Amino acid sequence: MNILLIYGDEPGTFGRYWKNILSQNHSVLTCGPKTKRGNTHNIQTDSFLIDINSVINNLKANKKPDIVIQLDSPFHLYLLNLDKIKAKTVLFWTDVTIKLPILRHYASCFNYLFTCCEAFVPILISHGLTNAKIVPLAVDPNIHKDHKLKRVYDVGFVGHLSDTYNPKRSYYLNYLKKKTSIVIKTGIYEDQMSTFYSKCKIAFNLSVTAGVNMRTFEALSAGCLLVQNASCTDIKYHFENGKDLVLYNSKEEAANLINYYLKNPKEGKKIAAHGQKTVLKNHLYRNRAQTLLSIINKTRPNKAKHNQIKTALGKSLFMSNIKTGKKLEPYAQKPLLAKITPDKLHKPIVAVIKQIETIQFKWTIPYWYILLTWQKLNKLR
Repeated sequence: MNILLIYGDEPGTFGRYWKNILSQNHSVLTCGPKTKRGNTHNIQTDSFLIDINSVINNLKANKKPDIVIQLDSPFHLYLLNLDKIKAKTVLFWTDVTIKLPILRHYASCFNYLFTCCEAFVPILISHGLTNAKIVPLAVDPNIHKDHKLKRVYDVGFVGHLSDTYNPKRSYYLNYLKKKTSIVIKTGIYEDQMSTFYSKCKIAFNLSVTAGVNMRTFEALSAGCLLVQNASCTDIKYHFENGKDLVLYNSKEEAANLINYYLKNPKEGKKIAAHGQKTVLKNHLYRNRAQTLLSIINKTRPNKAKHNQIKTALGKSLFMSNIKTGKKLEPYAQKPLLAKITPDKLHKPIVAVIKQIETIQFKWTIPYWYILLTWQKLNKLR
């Protein structure tokens, strides 16, 4: 099978893992814009607006794709002329909480829609995306592995830190710095990340959403005892508390669990070993690829008409603060709101709409801002 994989390549993005696994049994070409830290695609584009029909027409007959898969990326990519290609089209959308206002329109242009979180499916369906299906995240065992190193760190965390976008995580990590010997690493990916985890006895995680993030699978695959937030409700579909990992409900409980298992290493090692075994058996990208392709082969594709795609694309571009000028008129219909909104008010109006549409995911953030600020003030005393 020929597969055209479209994504923005950056270190640690799951597009690389999907490319690796799909290439084992299929002919895969990648397509996307060049980034400073990213790998070179087979088909390089100069823009985040990609005429997919033109891309495919320029391929040799034996390379034309049976399936076009666009993966969620650190930045937005838009495929134009989706209705003109013969290949089945797939959008894999991971970050529903932040990108809902932008991608909920765009997603309707595709034959198939996948997301990584069980809790996201009813949200997408409520917005008319009834073809949404679940395919969780996973690990690549050739990258996310136990390097069999001496575990010199008691507890570790790898990830992006932002007081603005994730004040709760910052608040928890600041607390754990006082109560444990946690080592925090940012800006390390793939082999560097798995090497660090292989030196940790325990890994800490706090998922931003109800979904299981990449860190959950990656830390377990490296053989760490994972201390994970219980508010990540999707965890119950994949792992068992006390058997594969341990769950906490508060910062105090997280610290207590870490310190308990450091004092009782045999118990911690037993849970870590079982969690690692579970991941390597059930949660590989090989498993996910089989699931995704099986759904595509067995499910009737959603087919949007040309005018529906133009309307949806126009709304999505508006929410991305992209002006629908003359060059885009054949592909995207400018929404009414864009027609009546002065250019100076475009970004402020979009910002307000985004806040309203994502309030269900963000309503607790002010609370964590207050706690984090109070925590910092107390530190200065």
